[in-house]
Amino acid sequence: MKYFLILLLLPFISNAFCASLIVTDGGEGLLVRILNKDKSIWIDTGSLNKIRSNINKIKKNNEPYPSDIFLTHLHADHASGIFELIEKNPDINIFDNCMPNINVKDGEIIRWTNDLLLAHEKRTCINHKSEFIFDDIKIDVLWPTGHFKSKNHNLYSLVLKVSKNSKSILIMGDAPKEVERWLIKNKFSSLENINVLIVGHHGSDSASAKDFLETVSPDMALVSVDQQNIRGYPSEKTIEKLQNNINEVWITGRDGDFHYDL
Repeated sequence: MKYFLILLLLPFISNAFCASLIVTDGGEGLLVRILNKDKSIWIDTGSLNKIRSNINKIKKNNEPYPSDIFLTHLHADHASGIFELIEKNPDINIFDNCMPNINVKDGEIIRWTNDLLLAHEKRTCINHKSEFIFDDIKIDVLWPTGHFKSKNHNLYSLVLKVSKNSKSILIMGDAPKEVERWLIKNKFSSLENINVLIVGHHGSDSASAKDFLETVSPDMALVSVDQQNIRGYPSEKTIEKLQNNINEVWITGRDGDFHYDL
């Protein structure tokens, strides 16, 4: 009888100690879900046109609703799903770079998203000195350094390192090559022993410089992009560089959702 009870409880025992990272179809953008015990942390929300299907997906999987969300930046393909999430849970914790130079030229979605975040009480501004502990999962912010002026909003994109025990995932958001060079120079130790690299800017030519890929040298590279995206991402040059430097390359639009046990 004792052994029967142990076998019966095994799925619940294993789930209690298991954590996973899932990169899912966020439209043209990015959506990373981190599941740990009874908690769910999201990095970006994906596009607005995909958020409802992804909410239905987590309901179907009996996943908890996200309690904390890191927004790498306010481009629609990364952050526009926040409208739906705040409507469903006004107490959700939001961490972002508090981008300082929003103006009328940035388009309605970015300005509306910024206005929504300005009014949100549970919003925390973060930079490269920030780090967070969620039970046994650590999230280090490697970039940006703080407020500076640039017309390129991708330069403000958060770069995050997610770690648990001996496993680490580097999430580049839309950070371009300029940020990669800064990380090599100033955050070199944080780039060591990376298991999975979620490459910058959906595999475009603006990111994933050869020296950066050689420095990080992950076991696997992941490109988060919709197969039918209008920009033609990922670029052939980027894919060639990834395949020449990394053992395995996963493209969500081609290979589907990516699951990684932490």
